Amino acid sequence: MRTLFRIELIDVLAIGVVIVTGTVVMILIHRP
Repeated sequence: MRTLFRIELIDVLAIGVVIVTGTVVMILIHRP
């Protein structure tokens, strides 16, 4: 169960990083 929990935690962190990076990229692109 610990391994599954770790995998899920890594997946959540990866998704969070992707969302944050995407948001920053969009902000930089839409900057005048």
